Amino acid sequence: MEFWVPYGTTEVPVRVPDTNFYRILEPAKPAANTLDISTMMGKSIENPVGNISLSALVKQGSTIGIVVDPAIPETSLKTIVNDLQSRLSSLGAIEVRVFVRARHSSQIQSEWKKINPQEDTFVEVGRTTHGTRVSIEQGFHSCDVKILVGIIQPHFASSFAGGPDLVIPGVSSLPTIEANRSLSLNHQADPLRYSENTVYLDSLEASRMIGSTYLVTLVPDEWNGVSAIYSGDVEPTFKEAVSYFTREHSHPIENRPEIIVVSSDGPEYSSDLYHAVRVLPFLWNVLKRDASTIVLAGECKQGVGNDNFLRFSKNSEDRKTLQNELKHDFKLGGHVALLLKEALEKSRVQLVSVLPDVYTKSFGLKPSRTVSAGVQSAIRAEGKDSKVLIDTRGSLMIPVMHS
Repeated sequence: MEFWVPYGTTEVPVRVPDTNFYRILEPAKPAANTLDISTMMGKSIENPVGNISLSALVKQGSTIGIVVDPAIPETSLKTIVNDLQSRLSSLGAIEVRVFVRARHSSQIQSEWKKINPQEDTFVEVGRTTHGTRVSIEQGFHSCDVKILVGIIQPHFASSFAGGPDLVIPGVSSLPTIEANRSLSLNHQADPLRYSENTVYLDSLEASRMIGSTYLVTLVPDEWNGVSAIYSGDVEPTFKEAVSYFTREHSHPIENRPEIIVVSSDGPEYSSDLYHAVRVLPFLWNVLKRDASTIVLAGECKQGVGNDNFLRFSKNSEDRKTLQNELKHDFKLGGHVALLLKEALEKSRVQLVSVLPDVYTKSFGLKPSRTVSAGVQSAIRAEGKDSKVLIDTRGSLMIPVMHS
């Protein structure tokens, strides 16, 4: 049997013997009656979640800060920012400032403020109960009202992005980001139990320290579009959006497969190894525990992607050693190396990418030139009766065991 999975900006075939094929998880077709972005946005603003409305927050003469998530599709992002600017002006705002993290460049408008967590000026606003000193970019902090604009996505550290993460790491200093991400060392991020995640809870607490805050968050469909928009008070709005996401993107399966083929799809995940491996934790709930192989299709055209990720991955032999090292000297990138070490303890991981084999092997991964070759190698390792599950959108689809 032959199927196609995303790979970088294109698709590649994957051939699976009939006797080994179990299931393929593919995008559901978008609803025919989906509203356009402006209409969804208007309805969301007019029917906010929680006890906060934009009209009540914005006073005559207010200065508004909007921090945006550049993971939002470009056309949707421009529409939302333009609609917000028009609405805020009509409510009496005299200035609207738009902020975005500097590491994302493709969608940054020239008039938007690029936040550099190492070089910008930051204001400390307090310390969370988890010990994180929260420092916020000065220009954003000085705004009367803060608006967070995100998109719901599973996240390897915080379980889900698209809410409080727009504060940490969104507008925070590097020491604040590192303190927040270091909380991931002692837990596994389960998208189905995000409310217990200490990284998320720490960011949520930080979002309450910065004054009047309003969240606008999108729920993506599986075709790079938007299926819903929620807005209002940060915590309940995020909760409703995540609930909708999990209903739309959870895919129940009846049996644990020995082999999972997963595409690290989309430019944010497929560009380098540092991001490609982040889809692996979303599979852990359905892995066969005694023996399994993951075939990861991630182009990695831009290479490894992070020096600390490379250094920690190569210098630490196992997960426990790396975990202890990071507890004493945490650096961003190390937490992704720890994720990969944990993945390799749970299963064999075969990588299909353009990386040289010597790099792939240095991370403990097994290189394959094609996805089909990876499947054949996995079948030899797991046995001729092993079953293959294909997840075509690893960044969005969450396979779960049927209850």
